[in-house]
Amino acid sequence: MKHTTHTFKTVATKGGKQYVEVKDRLLYLAHHFEGEYSIETDYRYFASRKMWVVKATLTLTQNGATNTYTGLAQELESEKYGAVNNTSALENAETSAVGRALAMAGIGIESGIASADEVRKAESRAERNKAAKPEGEVAPQVAARPEAAAAATGSQQAEITRLLAHDAFTEKQRVAALAALPTMSETAAAQAILTMQGRITEHEGKAVS
Repeated sequence: MKHTTHTFKTVATKGGKQYVEVKDRLLYLAHHFEGEYSIETDYRYFASRKMWVVKATLTLTQNGATNTYTGLAQELESEKYGAVNNTSALENAETSAVGRALAMAGIGIESGIASADEVRKAESRAERNKAAKPEGEVAPQVAARPEAAAAATGSQQAEITRLLAHDAFTEKQRVAALAALPTMSETAAAQAILTMQGRITEHEGKAVS
């Protein structure tokens, strides 16, 4: 694909790793795929949990072939005045979902599927959770670290590898996904598996029709 030799600008998160921001993935897409792509988003609101879930669908058309990539993200509404998710939880979820759809297409995955935006939010949530613990209570090590710090499990990596063998994915997509596996977080792997399963279902549905 066109973007395989492009070097993206990265930013460092508190964990020290370098990630690509969603805006830079979008700018690259607009510049290198002008007139060849579309992005659609759909959302659901779960009132009982005050949670927004967004699915972004990226469609790329090149040389007469059309490929579709999806990304999922969720955000909880915040009751704290002044917090970003007090007014913009849906927008935040949409940004993350779009970033993940772009990553599934192999755009801006130098350090993994997650974007800098996602990692910063994960770090922020971890800090808030730690601060919310009663004085004297020690937070478990896993809960205190950013979501992105928990590496994908062996079973998750095996499942992603298995799913990639399906005809729904091109060889270039397999190479990009396998390259991202070593640095993929457990949360990102779980979302990637759901996205890949959805793509396979869509592919098989088209084959039947």
